[in-house]
Amino acid sequence: MKKKWAIIGASLVFIVLAASTAFAATTMGKGKHVDVQGTIQELETDEVLIPTIYLHGNGSGNATGLGAFTTHFEGIVYNDAAGVGIGVEGVNFALASGEVIFAAATGVGRPTSTAGVNKIVEAYTVTGGTGRYVDARGSLTVERLVTLSTGASSGNIKGSLDLRKP
Repeated sequence: MKKKWAIIGASLVFIVLAASTAFAATTMGKGKHVDVQGTIQELETDEVLIPTIYLHGNGSGNATGLGAFTTHFEGIVYNDAAGVGIGVEGVNFALASGEVIFAAATGVGRPTSTAGVNKIVEAYTVTGGTGRYVDARGSLTVERLVTLSTGASSGNIKGSLDLRKP
């Protein structure tokens, strides 16, 4: 009878240990979810070598989940004969806290009904950062209108981030 209770006791200890290990494995690495929504203004300087455009730019914005931020981006766009551009870029979002978020983006730009103004839609994949953003992942979408003669643009930013715990 003692042997039976010893086996039952050992089995219960094993089950508790296995369950706690499984719980720890499913919660490890999960962190805070942050929704982002706000506005962004950017100024880009383009080097145009038709049909390729090399983008260099800086900007600023304010969004829920991030607060005030500045941006710096570098990219390359290929334009077709209709003026539709498809591009890739890298961007850093520097936050007021001193932390930085790193992202890679793809985008499409199209002429609007207003001459000399293009609508740009960019999809950012967050790849990490510094401070609490070191292991961040997520996606952000920027929709903006750019005045081609000046390179000035403004628009909206929205998306979400997951701040992973190491």
